[in-house]
Amino acid sequence: MKDKDKSKEPTTDEQDRLQQRLAELITERKWREELALVVESVRSKKELAMELEITLQELEASLELYQGLFKNTLDAIWLHDFQGNIIIANDSASKLTGYSRV
Repeated sequence: MKDKDKSKEPTTDEQDRLQQRLAELITERKWREELALVVESVRSKKELAMELEITLQELEASLELYQGLFKNTLDAIWLHDFQGNIIIANDSASKLTGYSRV
């Protein structure tokens, strides 16, 4: 019976092969986990890039709207800094004050 029990025990070579295979599987699992993290990161970056593109398009549309309102309104509009220097004025402000838009 002792011989039969010994035959069930793996040899040193078999143990080494099993340990090596286990190490390979652990390495492969870690590699897969790392790859999954990279893929998720890329997805997140793509989603952020898409959101940024949409936001930029919305911003451009908003800018066009407000530029049109600023330029075409009959009301005089001008912006100045804290020292009173006019930064920008629309055509109506130029007509009202007599100053040219430079």
